[in-house]
Amino acid sequence: YRLHLIDINGKEYYTSDELELGDAFEIDGRLYYAGGNVFPNGGFDLGFTSWTNGTGKSLAEPQFQVVGDGGYNGGPYLQSHLNRTAYNAASVKTAVMLQEGQHYVFRIATKNGSNYIRFYLSDDGAATSKEVAKADRNTDWSISTFLFNSETYTQGILSCYSLAAKSQIDDVQLRQLFPTREAALADGIEKARLRADAQKAYNTEYSFLNDDLTARMAAVTDISEAETVLAEHLTAITKKNQAKVLATTLKAVEQKPCPAYDETT
Repeated sequence: YRLHLIDINGKEYYTSDELELGDAFEIDGRLYYAGGNVFPNGGFDLGFTSWTNGTGKSLAEPQFQVVGDGGYNGGPYLQSHLNRTAYNAASVKTAVMLQEGQHYVFRIATKNGSNYIRFYLSDDGAATSKEVAKADRNTDWSISTFLFNSETYTQGILSCYSLAAKSQIDDVQLRQLFPTREAALADGIEKARLRADAQKAYNTEYSFLNDDLTARMAAVTDISEAETVLAEHLTAITKKNQAKVLATTLKAVEQKPCPAYDETT
C-alpha cells in the first residue's frame, strides 16, 4: 500500500501505508528522511502522559478516556466524552517544539472525527497562527498525512475540539524530515530520550525502574538499542503492576471468612 500525500501547496506525494523512522519523502525532487516522533506518547500507551487540554492542564477523565484496545493498530486510543469549544478541559491543545525553516510530516488516525482536529504552526505555543493539517472526518479509522515547512515558526499545536462526545484519536506522529538517513536516525535517538522522559513521568510507582532507565538511555548509541531499553522498561512496569494486583487479590481472599461447614451434608 501507499499513502497519497498532498502538501499545503497542493503538490502530491506517495509513500507506504505506515510512517516510521527513516522513511523517505521526495520534496521538490530531493529525498528527505523522517526522524523521530516529536509526540512521545502519540499512541496513548502511556495514558494521558504528555497530553494537555484547552486550559493547559493534563487530559483527564471524565472528559476523555484512554481505551486499552481497538485503536487504529488495535491498541490504545483517546476517546472523547464531551463536546466543547477550544479553550476547555474537553478539548485537546498540546504544543510541541519545532525547528525553524524545516520540512515536517504530520500524521494522525481518527474515527468519528470532527472538523476541528487540526495542526497549527505557532510563535509561542499558545496562539494558533497557521493551519497546516486537518484530519479527515470518517466514521471508521482513517489516516490523514500532511507535509509542511515550519517557515519562521518554532512551535506547533495539535488542537482538537467540538468532538461531539464521540471522536477517537490515535497514532499521532510529527517527524522532522532530514536530508540524510543518518541524520534522521540520530534524531530518532534524541526523540527516544524524550520518550524515556514520558515513560518516567508515566511510572510514578517504581522510582528504581526510572533510575535504571535513565542510566541505560544515557549509554545508548543506536536506535535499536534505545527501542529495546524503552520496551524493557515498560515491560518491567507492567510486571510490577500485575504482581501488585495479584498480591492485593490474594490478601482479599485470605481475609475473606470461610463459609461454615455443615457436617450433615
